[in-house]
Amino acid sequence: MRKLLNKPWFVVALAVGAAGLVAHSIISQMPPSSRSVAPAENDPSADASSDGTVVGTSGESSMRAVLKEISAASTARNPFLARSKPVATSVEKAQQPDETESLSVGAVWIQAGIAYVLANGQIHRPGDQLGRIKIESVTRDGVWLAHWKGRDFVSVGAAFTLTTSAKQAAALAGSSEG
Repeated sequence: MRKLLNKPWFVVALAVGAAGLVAHSIISQMPPSSRSVAPAENDPSADASSDGTVVGTSGESSMRAVLKEISAASTARNPFLARSKPVATSVEKAQQPDETESLSVGAVWIQAGIAYVLANGQIHRPGDQLGRIKIESVTRDGVWLAHWKGRDFVSVGAAFTLTTSAKQAAALAGSSEG
């Protein structure tokens, strides 16, 4: 068999035979109305059945109806599109705006026995202070953060936002100065 596959005339004969079988298979699966050589024109006076498909027209128009049904039914969420963040609508009660500090953890690694974290696009180590947020410890799964509200764990790829009301921020600033 290996000797036959090395001969070009045999390979061409196999390819032509395979193409013929595929064409025969496709033609045999087509409905008889769509096997005609000349395409039929769309008849606007064609009857419509109760389920919305067009009866009495060419196979092309029925294919269009099927494609429209498929496109209408495929409104599932695309997992590859970026998710849009919901817009929060809040009424400001305080005259001064709230202070927010964010920390997004991009990566965590250990090099020469020292743990590092890529947070907000910069490399930090445990004990570093980022505004009011302190990186307490770094694990393989994420980072433990300490702040005035307590402790939080932020996993790799996630973000943390600390929101401090204006009144609370003034109280914290007054207590840290004295």
